[in-house]
Formats: sequence, C-alpha cells, structure tokens
Amino acid sequence: MTLWVVHTGGSLIREPYALENGCVATMWEDIGDIRMMSNLDSLRKEMKKKYERAADLSIDSWARQLWRFTHVVKVGDHVVMPRTERREYAVGKVTGPYEYRSYAPEHCRHVYPVKWLKTDLQRTNLPEDMYYSFKAHISFYQVTRNEIERRLLAMIGKDAT
Repeated sequence: MTLWVVHTGGSLIREPYALENGCVATMWEDIGDIRMMSNLDSLRKEMKKKYERAADLSIDSWARQLWRFTHVVKVGDHVVMPRTERREYAVGKVTGPYEYRSYAPEHCRHVYPVKWLKTDLQRTNLPEDMYYSFKAHISFYQVTRNEIERRLLAMIGKDAT
C-alpha cells in the first residue's frame, strides 16, 4: 500500500465536505475532469491558461501533484488529511477510483471515495518524524520514509491490509 497526504488548502468547504461525504478532495477547482486530458503536458497547458499569473515552476508543481492525484492513487492506499482548524488529522483508506464530481461544491470536485478510519488523530500524539512528514507545504504528496504508513495504522489500531 501507499500513504498519501492531501492538504485541503485551508478550505473551510473542502475539509467538511470530505468528512461528511466519505471522500478526499484536492484543489485546483478551476481545472475540469482530468480524465479528459491525454497527458501531463496537456494538464500543464490547461493550468497555464487558468492561472496565467503563476510562475512556470508553480504550474509544473501543481500539474504534477494533480496528475499524480488523479492517476497514481490506487484503491487500498491510505490518506492523511490534516484538519486545519482542529489541529488533528483524518486517516482514511481509498475505496474507489478517482471521480470528477461536477455536481459537488466548487472546491470539492477532484475526489477519491474514502472510508475514514479515524478523523480526530491529535497532532500532539504523533512522533516527531510523522508530524513533520504530514506538514509539507505542498498540497498532495506520498510519504515513504521510516515505515510511517505501518506505524500510523498501528497507532490507530488498523493493519496495513
């Protein structure tokens, strides 16, 4: 399995929507259904059109994050969603493929269905390496070091299967 961290970008809409609707959602709501794009370069071009004032390095980083979110996450992977307002983390397991929910609120359209395993894991209870692994300043990334996925699941009373 794989462990992903999905930041909600400080959105007061995305986080409650994700918890209430059993999903994890990422940013870049101005970009439509990624499944309609043939490759990463076409996504970069679309992002450049939508975010014309953004630097090329930002566009590249955002495109790679969104492409990985929509094409690399697999059913059975685990996700951590930092809960901005509560200083907690939600931990879940991906239960279905990527969806573009055109009917969802504007900030909640790029999603994966998730079964939330724990929604109130206190930041203060985390070992230092785990805390800092969940704190990066990008929106979506994989955590691979120090067996953090296994240790996190053990901490919340779940196994890695």
